[in-house]
Amino acid sequence: MTKLPKQWNHWVRDSHLLDNCMSIRKCRGYYLRGRGHYWRVAGNTFQISEPVADFDRWANSLVGCVDLPQTKAEFRAAVDTLLETADLIDRLNSGENVCGSDDGIRNDDEDE
Repeated sequence: MTKLPKQWNHWVRDSHLLDNCMSIRKCRGYYLRGRGHYWRVAGNTFQISEPVADFDRWANSLVGCVDLPQTKAEFRAAVDTLLETADLIDRLNSGENVCGSDDGIRNDDEDE
């Protein structure tokens, strides 16, 4: 099992995440929940799932991952990056236009 940085639990609490492994001591800190998603450490990566309501299992619900952060600043950046990725994917799945305004986009088939 990957060794977590010594201050990991403090970083988790500061980022409003909660330990999601209550019964098995050896997995504490590796499975988290918060900000509407599940999070986990797998190997040397930090991963985020689809929103909790859509979660099936990790094999079907993985949305993004980054290298395992080693400092508090890296941890905060990782959380922000993963949340942005999850939000973008959620918006794409809902059919929302994420590229900005349709102004200036012209379909060649349209009459002028």
